[in-house]
Formats: sequence, structure tokens, C-alpha cells
Amino acid sequence: MINPVKSKWKRSIIFKQFSENIHFGTNSPRACFEWTMSQFNLHPALVLIVEDEVLVRTCIAAELEEAGFAVIEAANAVDAMHEFEADDRVTTVFTDINMPGAFDGLSLAHKIFKLRPTVQLILTSGRGKPLVSEMPAGVHFLPKPYEYRSLTALIHAA
Repeated sequence: MINPVKSKWKRSIIFKQFSENIHFGTNSPRACFEWTMSQFNLHPALVLIVEDEVLVRTCIAAELEEAGFAVIEAANAVDAMHEFEADDRVTTVFTDINMPGAFDGLSLAHKIFKLRPTVQLILTSGRGKPLVSEMPAGVHFLPKPYEYRSLTALIHAA
């Protein structure tokens, strides 16, 4: 279970509410958890990671989950669009620019921006930064190699 709450006081309130809902209610533990999280607006960010290198993608996913984020993974931009359209809870898309397939990460960012401009977009590449005029408004760029702390800080800042 993801626990984005740092404060012991808030965690104890959440646990108390969660326990009371399970004990006195007829809801499932998952429903009680969702209700409790909604009372405190504590749903973690859902990050869609788009990276064709499986080892890099797996490491990024593990680091973000360790930092308290929920994660969806995609190996290319086409798969990422399917994942994005299937889940309206996605809050952040972190994508490599250079990928094989029908379209690249920059095109993906433009498509996502047109569908939901409030989604945080973070692009990465080891081959240089695109021109600002080539990127959708508000996009962040994180050059490779990067530290995971830099990525998590960008996501937290949104």
C-alpha cells in the first residue's frame, strides 16, 4: 500500500478512520482505503513512464514507487497512448523522446497535451534538448543521465 503521508499525526488519523470504517461498515478494505484517502486528498500521483529500454524503465518505475508514486509503464508511444486513454487518473507522463515506433516521445507529448493540457509532461533524452518552440507549453525537460531525485522533485512540484 502506498503511503504518501509523512506526518505521524496524519497517518494515525488515517489509520483510525480506516479501521473504524472496516470495523463498523460493510465496505471492503479497498473501498475503506479509497474513502479514507479521499477525505485527506492523499491520492498519489499516477505516473506513466514511457521508455523503450526495459532496464531503464524498470529502474525508473522502482524508484518512483519507492518515492510513493503509482506507476504505469509503456515501452513505446503507441502503447503509452492506449494506457493514457484507458486511465484518466494519470497525472504525469515521463517519456523518452527517441523511441522506435509509429511516433516518438515528443509527438506523444503533443497528443497528450491536446487531450488533457493539465497533465504534467516531462521529456528526457540523451541526444539533446528540443527547441522550446517544438515542445508543448509547460513541458519540463530532464537530460540523460539524470538523478532520480531530480525526477521526483519535478513530479512533486506539479
